[in-house]
Amino acid sequence: MVTERLELGLTPHITVRCNGDLDVRGTPTDETRIEGEEPLSIERTEDGAFIDSVGDCSLRVPEGSTVEIREVLGDCRVKDLTGGLVGHSVNGTCSVRRVGMLHLDEVIGDVRVRDVAEDVQLRAVHGSLSLRDVREDVRVGEVMGDFLGRDLQGNIEIAEVRGMLALRSSLSPETVSHFTHIHGDAVFRLPPDVSARFVLPLESELVCECGPEPVREGDRRIVTIGGGSATIIIDQAPVVLIKQRSELDEETTFAYTFAIGSQISKHLADISAELESQFASLEADLASTISERVRRQVERRLHNARRQVDAAQRRVEQEFRRAQRYGAHAEARASGGSPGRATAEQERLMILQMLEDGKITVEEAEKLLAAVEGEG
Repeated sequence: MVTERLELGLTPHITVRCNGDLDVRGTPTDETRIEGEEPLSIERTEDGAFIDSVGDCSLRVPEGSTVEIREVLGDCRVKDLTGGLVGHSVNGTCSVRRVGMLHLDEVIGDVRVRDVAEDVQLRAVHGSLSLRDVREDVRVGEVMGDFLGRDLQGNIEIAEVRGMLALRSSLSPETVSHFTHIHGDAVFRLPPDVSARFVLPLESELVCECGPEPVREGDRRIVTIGGGSATIIIDQAPVVLIKQRSELDEETTFAYTFAIGSQISKHLADISAELESQFASLEADLASTISERVRRQVERRLHNARRQVDAAQRRVEQEFRRAQRYGAHAEARASGGSPGRATAEQERLMILQMLEDGKITVEEAEKLLAAVEGEG
């Protein structure tokens, strides 16, 4: 590994091409520190620098920086950038936290975003997308997996979600949210004092637990809650579920907090902790004998192990949410649902129950769930 230090000012524009994993963190200094595998190419530009890394790359940059991604072939982790993250392609997962803005063309894996001061624009996400605490508008083209949104304060525009959509937000007054095509269920969890107007297609199955009866207007069905200040438009979705949560509801009813999911999370967290312990022991025993390069290789292998554990956790939790959701609405769907799909959901529930009872391992559950998905 090689480390370079540059003085680029407090608000540089840093462009990166990385053939491995990219880790970026803003710091309250004016120094830019670049760490990567040799050969590491660094070129100064008029407003910052261009970095081309043949492998993994770690950047510590002034927190006012703007980072532009040309291409990242691995995972991308970005944190504490008031300038923001922009660019083209990430071929792994993308995790972003506390940034000024987020503009990306394409992410092949999952995207997890939290705390964005300005707007979010994503053209295509090939995995699932999770957005939380975005203070301005959200504009997304296509999401191949699930979309989960929480505390989104601006307008929301999403062209297509191939999985389920779950939104928990207060829906700011006068905002307009438009969801063109949702292939899975659309679930909205709203605060008790929400003021919103839903414009829905007639063919969608509507489950509204908020009280007001829908009103037909032409080829649309309208549900008005409170004064109807915020507007939510859905052009296509098989099922729309609208709930108003109580003040005590908090985390207990959001998508990731099922009982089985908590048990799985604890199990996988124990695995991760064991890996950390083994690595710490290895580092303590060999610190005086191993080279820096070998130590970095061990770190990367541990990181890959963590990623595999995290991926297993996400897949099992997603399947449990899906099975839980369809199981809860089995009777409501009996008249119009697909028998094959209902059977598949029952099989998912049985697999997850066996996992909870300790009859099968997480790995065995993943294989069984994958087989059920293939048959469906």
